[in-house]
Amino acid sequence: MERSLAMVEFDMEGTVLWANRNFADALGYGQAEMRGMPHRRFCTPAYAASDAYRALWSNLRSGKTFQEKIQRVAKDGSLLWLEATYMPVRGADGRYEAVIKVATDITSREQAAIRHAEELKRMAQDLSGRADEGVTKSGGDRSRHRTHARGFARQSRAAEPA
Repeated sequence: MERSLAMVEFDMEGTVLWANRNFADALGYGQAEMRGMPHRRFCTPAYAASDAYRALWSNLRSGKTFQEKIQRVAKDGSLLWLEATYMPVRGADGRYEAVIKVATDITSREQAAIRHAEELKRMAQDLSGRADEGVTKSGGDRSRHRTHARGFARQSRAAEPA
């Protein structure tokens, strides 16, 4: 599992205890370099200062697992997307003593989805512009043409043989 997934262990205050090579590589750090780093360093400043961030660590300290698609910040400042699960770990005394995070880098998938959404938006705007242009050339307004088209469709269906 450690060879195929990005994994990191934090203490209950959010300090890195250990990170595997996949996790360190995904964020652009060396494994040894990550030891002692605060979790918030991998978060956007807005998220690290948010109530949601404080709630995340409060919930982890009380033993609640967290799983979600998250955005993190690499060493070079670039943003990456992870599908991540944070799991609190109990010590021999039964108290929570660490949090293990297991993650998969889904940045390329998220970037492709964003590009696809932008292309669909551009196509919709282009189509809307063409429709407006066609209505203007025909000398009418769009709502009148839609009403006429609906009426024509009703007439056509009524004329169809049963």
